[in-house]
Amino acid sequence: MPIQVAESTSAMGSDRYTPQTPRPSRGRMRARGISKRTFRNRAKNREISIRQMYRLEVCELLALSSLGLPNTVARNAGTDGIFCILAGTVLALLFHKVLIVVEKGMEQTKCISFPEYLECFYGKYVGRILQAGYTIYFYLFACYMAFLFARLSLTNLLREESYHVVLAVVLLLAFYCVVSGTEARARVFEILFWVILLPLFLMLFFAAGEVDTDYWTPVFRVKPMDFAEGTYGVFITFSIIFFSLFLKKEGKKGCVRMCSGKAIGVAGGICGGLYLILQGLFGAKALSFMEFPIVTLMSRVQMTGGFLKRTDAFMFGLWFFALLAVLCGVISYERQTLARFLEIKRGQTILALCLSVGIFFGADL
Repeated sequence: MPIQVAESTSAMGSDRYTPQTPRPSRGRMRARGISKRTFRNRAKNREISIRQMYRLEVCELLALSSLGLPNTVARNAGTDGIFCILAGTVLALLFHKVLIVVEKGMEQTKCISFPEYLECFYGKYVGRILQAGYTIYFYLFACYMAFLFARLSLTNLLREESYHVVLAVVLLLAFYCVVSGTEARARVFEILFWVILLPLFLMLFFAAGEVDTDYWTPVFRVKPMDFAEGTYGVFITFSIIFFSLFLKKEGKKGCVRMCSGKAIGVAGGICGGLYLILQGLFGAKALSFMEFPIVTLMSRVQMTGGFLKRTDAFMFGLWFFALLAVLCGVISYERQTLARFLEIKRGQTILALCLSVGIFFGADL
């Protein structure tokens, strides 16, 4: 019996199909510039894919861990700092199991966003208190990130510019990214993922040749409290993986379970390798007094051939986007939480603008 397809013509003109409509042929998809993987994994409108969420989370974790962890861990644990990073990464992976439970609760209650889930799970009044707490947390976090962003830009790229001008430009760029939407931000960093990581791996490769392994010893001599403090610092840095719960609004089902744990493992591995190289170059004692060791490493590494004179400026230009991912994400999550708290359904752009202005004055204090 011949199979009748009522809407085959319209199905061929769309990227989506149903079991009753034939899948577009490979030749037709190639003619329209759509690969088989793109057809299978293309995100819906205002929805980010698993790969996009994973790459965005890796960029956020690396931006914070590479800047703040090496000197903090060296100050607490010295040559045993690598074990603090390993232990902190394991704790973050255990924390990820808690996030999976929360994700399942969101899917069972059919809550669209994490702020809405807080009201469903804890009740309206307790949920609103938690929403207010998250709003304050994100605001302080955004102020710190904006300050750090502007300060690093002035120190490494724009040394003669005004702090306020740089801060205003950074927040204006972040405001534009937030207004463009999470999907647009995820697509940008999906493309920039390897653009950021490949130069980083190349820099670490050239730096590894100068490592003195004698700086890695002796080990197992740190005090338990110092080791616990260093491990706690690593865990707190990687605990920002809970931002994935706020991405759940635009993410797919099971996105936290499928990508967040992998992002922690990748970021922890890169951070551990970075720490060993920094320790092998400078020693644990000197490393503990450095403010931003990775920036010092960028200025020290010289690539062969002489085609790149300012390695530090080039690398920070790439690191600029990783820091921007964190800042934009924090402002976006703050807007999402505050909009739920104030029950604002329209005027999201104005709300983002008000938050950006507030962050400007907060980062200037």
